[in-house]
Amino acid sequence: MARLSCSLLSLLFWFGIPLIAELPHTDFKCTQSGSVKTCHLDQPVVNQPRTEYRSVTFQPNENVVVTAGGCVQTGGHGLTWKLYVNPQGPNSDRLYHGLITIPGITGPSLVRIQGIVGKQLRIPATIDPNNNFLVLGYEDDGYGDNGYTAHDDGTGNQCKDAVAGKPAWVTIQITQNAPPPKETTIPFDLVWTNVDPSYIPFNPEWAYEKANAGQHPNPATLCGGFPLLGNGTGVSLGSPPCTSQSPIVNPPAGWTLNSFLCGEKAQSGHLDGHLNWMAASFSGTIQWDNHKDWTKQDDDDYNFNFFPDTATGLTSDNLSNFGGRPMIETEFDSDETVDLIDKGWWNTFHKAVDANGGEPGGVPGQMIDSHRAIVAGLFGLDSEHGSYSELHPVWGMAIEVQEGVASDDQWSFLVRNWGDEGYCSQDSETLPITTMSFFIPMPGATGVTANTDELYQSHNGGGSSYDTGVSVTSAPGGAIVTFDVGPPSAQMLVSGLIHFAWTTSTGQLKPPVRVPPIKVTLAPPRQETYGPGAAATALFTALPADKQAQLRSKMVKPAQTVTPSKSVRRVASIAVTRRTGPTRSQRVANPRKSNLDLIRGQAFCGAYNGKIPNAPATLCTSLK
Repeated sequence: MARLSCSLLSLLFWFGIPLIAELPHTDFKCTQSGSVKTCHLDQPVVNQPRTEYRSVTFQPNENVVVTAGGCVQTGGHGLTWKLYVNPQGPNSDRLYHGLITIPGITGPSLVRIQGIVGKQLRIPATIDPNNNFLVLGYEDDGYGDNGYTAHDDGTGNQCKDAVAGKPAWVTIQITQNAPPPKETTIPFDLVWTNVDPSYIPFNPEWAYEKANAGQHPNPATLCGGFPLLGNGTGVSLGSPPCTSQSPIVNPPAGWTLNSFLCGEKAQSGHLDGHLNWMAASFSGTIQWDNHKDWTKQDDDDYNFNFFPDTATGLTSDNLSNFGGRPMIETEFDSDETVDLIDKGWWNTFHKAVDANGGEPGGVPGQMIDSHRAIVAGLFGLDSEHGSYSELHPVWGMAIEVQEGVASDDQWSFLVRNWGDEGYCSQDSETLPITTMSFFIPMPGATGVTANTDELYQSHNGGGSSYDTGVSVTSAPGGAIVTFDVGPPSAQMLVSGLIHFAWTTSTGQLKPPVRVPPIKVTLAPPRQETYGPGAAATALFTALPADKQAQLRSKMVKPAQTVTPSKSVRRVASIAVTRRTGPTRSQRVANPRKSNLDLIRGQAFCGAYNGKIPNAPATLCTSLK
């Protein structure tokens, strides 16, 4: 039996399958000089995703500085060594980075060490004493042949230098009983003073906005417009870098029709996809924008205009793109949301959108325009359309759809922890938490009763693999609603209405008197004159009628299995894990989106007889 176990472990190792059990590793060596402890490690473990280093612990109110460098053997053929902190070459936008978790600073998930190297960090006054140790990790899609043997100069000679090219290393300097480090201002660092009940940054702002009240940072002047590095293998964040937070690039996949149609900016050497920071939530006012139909050569997203109460988290491009209005675009894929819902408020809204042709206004506008809302999603910049801020995908949305009735204040909810980013992206972005909470404000209220009978759970792919739940608890000046949606892999979706009846300290019903929303002029309908949607439309309209008909006949989505929705169970309370620091999304494969992208490309190639205007001849041959 022992021999069989060893053989199995060897097979797992050589085929690149990460082991669940932690592998033996060299530990940090620490020295103390006065109030400063310095811990150094040569050759951090890189052949598994996550490694705990419990010899390095942190205490409240310590100052921490992390430095790191060197290179890693990433396996494969040819020159395969890559820098540990700032890797270069193909796929280095999403792979080959050293990762780190520091309690109270980085949040619960591993983040790229690239974003904290050299920064003065401060351990919060309160941290979990059971999880106060250092964790390192490595970002790769195969771990079995990673390590530090058979050194070469690396992709693009990035590891040729005698110092930079030595094996990876990490040093942690911890200063005890030190004053807080002086705050530095880097314009595109996202900062916040409040978190929502999910412990996600609430109404955050760019550091530039905090230092320059009423002004918004300009990505072109501060970040150089995010130019692509050599061969499109990475993105420059400017010189000096306009952010220290290591946003992650999510571009269109490979050499596909999406890449070609999204490539207008890439042709000029600039980022043509999404640049993602972290999960964030905002309160504000919402407006229905449009539904871009996939069969009409677009991304099938539901689009909303969102006006944050604080008018923060914006770039100068938000204002220039949206007529000077302080607006964040919010989006989610209808395939993953409304198409899976067969009853309740969101089903009614879906039908209204279809009846209105996906256009602004109409009945959908009457249902939500100028209403108060809370939106949580992946916060980042859409760099295909001018580097403006957006929440995409939306993971959670709460809209007050009826107010003014003392016993029936109605909010609609749409909640999940997974979703794609549309046309100019690949894969899915998942939120590594299992619960999502909203604070529903009602100034002066001291109690609440809530009817959750119109909440339903759906599942991407048909059947329900997880039993979702909801709890509603009274809080000063409102209520906290918490949803248990399970792990992102379950791909659960909760939607529908909650009816609130608010009471005062005397037990009398409290009429819903709202905090006035930000004064905004709602945006007029926008017609996209550039970008992938416009490019696809131009290609479509250039075809003769018979070819247009041929293309439409090929643009057929694979059927989705939609089973009847189930009611969401009501529970007294749902535990929410307290987190500090940013919560980063995690990217996972999205076979359905990849298949739809392929169907679109093949349909266009067929209509153009394998030769799409201005596209390389290899595009259509690569899609066969």
